[in-house]
Amino acid sequence: MYRINLYPAGLTKRAHQSESIRSTALLALLGGVNVLILGFFFLTAMTVKGQADVLNERTAALESRLSNPGDAALRAVTNQARALLERRSSRTVWTPALNELRNNLPQELVLERLEVSTSKNEDVFSGMQLYGRLRSGKNVQPVMTCLDRLAASPAFRAYFERGKLDRVDNSQDVARFVIACPLLRPSESDSSEGASGG
Repeated sequence: MYRINLYPAGLTKRAHQSESIRSTALLALLGGVNVLILGFFFLTAMTVKGQADVLNERTAALESRLSNPGDAALRAVTNQARALLERRSSRTVWTPALNELRNNLPQELVLERLEVSTSKNEDVFSGMQLYGRLRSGKNVQPVMTCLDRLAASPAFRAYFERGKLDRVDNSQDVARFVIACPLLRPSESDSSEGASGG
């Protein structure tokens, strides 16, 4: 079976029309994709702007609360935070002194308990008390050796005065002892120098 085109100009016209329709459809599709992308970017920008506006409003509210001296609740929280920071900054760190104690403890001694007390009252002991025993025997010379070593340690003496043998108990097989190391207090000469220098 043979097909003969008796109208070749119409065939060419239809080919041009279908190519034009395909081009128009492709352009419409690309335009739609562009509109979708632009819409997505617009929505994202609006969301970010909305979040920024909320943050700006919150910041402005906090700034106005901070600038308002009549806000008693905020003042109370601020004062508590300030007091906490002052306490933390003035807190004594005992780590260097405890490291020196560990490094200078003779092998013959066994520490069983350590107590640290701080008080601004002159009548109350303020310092460190070491409770321990000898590994064997009743000769307290290792205790005196420990006191001499601590007295020669600048890191220990930065916190404590020279320690002393407070008590000795020789009633058992091995001697038990208590060492008292008073907390270093600023001397009156230091405070007077600081007062005159300021």
